[in-house]
Amino acid sequence: MIDNDIFESYLHCKYKACLKLCGNHGNISEYEIMKSEIKLLYKRDALQRAISSYDKKEIVNNQDLSSAIKYGNKAIVDAHISHGDLQSYCDFTERTPGKSDLGAFHYLPVLFVEKEKLSKEDKLMVTYNGLVIGNMQNRQPEYGKIIYGKRFAISKIKFDEKLDIVTKIINDLKEYYDNSSLPQLILNRHCEICEFNATCRENAIKDGNLSLLGQIGAKEILKKNKKGIFNLTQLSYTFRPRRKRRRPDGFRRPHSVALRALAIRENKTYVHGTPELPRKATEIYFDVEGVEEGNFIYLVGLIVISNGQIEKHSFWANTADEETDVFLQFLRIIKNHDGYVLYHYGSYELSYLKRMKRKAVVVAQDIDAIIANCCNLLAVFYANVYLP
Repeated sequence: MIDNDIFESYLHCKYKACLKLCGNHGNISEYEIMKSEIKLLYKRDALQRAISSYDKKEIVNNQDLSSAIKYGNKAIVDAHISHGDLQSYCDFTERTPGKSDLGAFHYLPVLFVEKEKLSKEDKLMVTYNGLVIGNMQNRQPEYGKIIYGKRFAISKIKFDEKLDIVTKIINDLKEYYDNSSLPQLILNRHCEICEFNATCRENAIKDGNLSLLGQIGAKEILKKNKKGIFNLTQLSYTFRPRRKRRRPDGFRRPHSVALRALAIRENKTYVHGTPELPRKATEIYFDVEGVEEGNFIYLVGLIVISNGQIEKHSFWANTADEETDVFLQFLRIIKNHDGYVLYHYGSYELSYLKRMKRKAVVVAQDIDAIIANCCNLLAVFYANVYLP
């Protein structure tokens, strides 16, 4: 039986979905438990707003949809929907005009999402609910609704081509189940919070799985497989150091997955070429922390090294309204220094600067000057240093 949990798992990892489909269970991480609790709290608040426009007599709670719809209720909370080998659990279901096997009306799904930005996965989840409802009532709803974010915004999600994607996923799952097989194990970012993380990683290490490299995706792995390369040992033997030659200014050495595989095979750290960092009289180390969607930064941290002196600064924002004030404090510190380089690790900080440029247009030129003095340490490390 395919349900919401298995379908959502597929959106993150085919391997995880098939493990669940076969009845396997892992160790749920504290992060996933926390996320579930946040979802429940958000659902409680979103539900209150959703049912506020209905009379209590028009709503039924926690019932199988096939039995609840006989009475034509205008809204169903926590509906359980089953049709064939598909099962769906829907946060909220609304009645809408349009002929179906039920009568002169049919139902459409409503999903509650606590995030501020909707993802492709959120849209496919509500489409999955719509497909199961449509099969049961013999009338496919044209769209579903997602209530999301702290403002409880409502987005209508048209199903159209998304139904083809959902149907393909369902067919893939059925095929794996019928054949009693598992898809190729490919580690990804979701592994960090997945309940099967320890087991999958152990199997990946044992097999020398190419996805252990982290910087190689499913399509690239498939290309390597077609060339007869199926594990890290095989890939490591394809590394060939290139002859030294003159490089244009600003040249950035491409990352070599073959050299990374060699580093893992021999358990050694390799430095390829000479890492070069811009050096200035004042060196500033810059880090920010924010919410998952990146649309609210609550902490900006700086370490300033100048003339042998070290200064440490941290600026906190308790609410999104305070974010601009925090940025202006950061800006004042930066403007106190001439001839500086701003080191950061990854693209998160740069994205923050660009977002604040759009938000605080008055200081756009100052932000451009800061961006021009930025140095991404991760880019330098990624191109030149290979850890086992």
